Amino acid sequence: MKEPFDIVGASIYSNRTDNIMVAGYFAVEPIVRMLVEKRTGSAKKSSKPPHYKSFDEGDPSADFRPLLQEMMGHARVIVLCAPTKSVRRLLLAAESLGMIDSGEYVFLNIELSARSEKANHNIWWDETDSAENNTKSKKAFESVLTIRPRTPDSQQYRQFSDQVRNLSVNEFGPDFGVEYVTPEAASFYEAVLLYVTALKDALRKGFSPKDGKEIYRLMQNRTISGIGGNFSIDVNNDRHVDFAILDMEPTTGILREVAAYLGTDRRYIEVPFTEIHWAGGRQTPPPDEPKCGFDGAKCVSVLTTSSIVAIVLSILLMIVTVVAYLSYRHHKKEAELAMMTWLIKYDDLKFGGKDELRRTDSRQSLLKMGDNVSVDTMAMGLTRKQIFAPTAYCKKQLCAVKKLNSQQIVLSRPLLKEFKVIQGLTHDHIARFVGACFDSEPPCLLFEYCPRGSLEVRLS
Repeated sequence: MKEPFDIVGASIYSNRTDNIMVAGYFAVEPIVRMLVEKRTGSAKKSSKPPHYKSFDEGDPSADFRPLLQEMMGHARVIVLCAPTKSVRRLLLAAESLGMIDSGEYVFLNIELSARSEKANHNIWWDETDSAENNTKSKKAFESVLTIRPRTPDSQQYRQFSDQVRNLSVNEFGPDFGVEYVTPEAASFYEAVLLYVTALKDALRKGFSPKDGKEIYRLMQNRTISGIGGNFSIDVNNDRHVDFAILDMEPTTGILREVAAYLGTDRRYIEVPFTEIHWAGGRQTPPPDEPKCGFDGAKCVSVLTTSSIVAIVLSILLMIVTVVAYLSYRHHKKEAELAMMTWLIKYDDLKFGGKDELRRTDSRQSLLKMGDNVSVDTMAMGLTRKQIFAPTAYCKKQLCAVKKLNSQQIVLSRPLLKEFKVIQGLTHDHIARFVGACFDSEPPCLLFEYCPRGSLEVRLS
């Protein structure tokens, strides 16, 4: 079988020192070291290095969520080594963060000792907790693979368990109430077998029974027959342990063995007719690292066909909108030019008296009232004011009239635009353009009348 994961990213263990959980560090530390070595020799150089954290087992109110949130940025496969109650609390925190429903996370729970078959039932249950939390806990344990020392399943091991149990009853009285003794008890027995075997070899070779170095050397790299079958010792005199991998059946909530690692043979085997139930309804194990990396830096945004169509349509809509707006503005300006709101008919001008409509010659000279009063001045009734330019009334507004030298004006588009511009030009120090009359002889322009005279007059 192919290994489910390439690189495990994170480890969480209890740092409690007043009980057996002090071994949590020693259980996790070799895993982290092995992962570092594996990553160094792996082609996946971009993978994150293993990340590990500890928590205080002595604090029952500790909040695991900040710890898990930190782990979410480093790993998708998390190795745990802690008591069952702490594991349950941690998984409830993971469920509240959505780590279980997503199916992107797997928890590997390392147990330092084997358990009886009865202990595999309802490991998620806590009678002191609410029914809601127990339901969540059961769901959360679906994402957990439990790894523990494997209990041998052989006739020889059953006989050994019966002998140990009978000896316990005969020598100490009460029965310890388990079907089989733990593999640890069998390991102590096999350790004695290993020592006796090495001692016999040392005596046969002429070494003293007190020569501990030689006896130690004779134990190295050996394989002998034990209670559960053959077991082997490596060069460091560490035993190659068999491990069971257990998965929880979602319907029954019972842990059952789905695979095993045989330490002596260094072989991974699957239990027939079983399968691992992955969280989130997955049929395959989740990747140990997200496809785009933990920060999304490994992915270049690739647009789907629907996204491209949406973008193209948006751009086309924007172009059509801009063209329509510009076209509207253009037609509006052309319409304004064609309206020629500044054009004044000669019939709308009143020269002389207010009610008299006639054409008169303009006068450029400065007139003073009381000496030579102009017709315009008299007609307007301004007998007490000075008139500095020819004037006329246009829509009841007094205007200064400026005659043009040309007898015929061609209204070209540039000229229309110029009239439109000066019509909208307003300033406190500029005489406002009122309009133009082209059906008079000669054509004339009308401006706001300035009663205080021209700039030349004011400067002189």
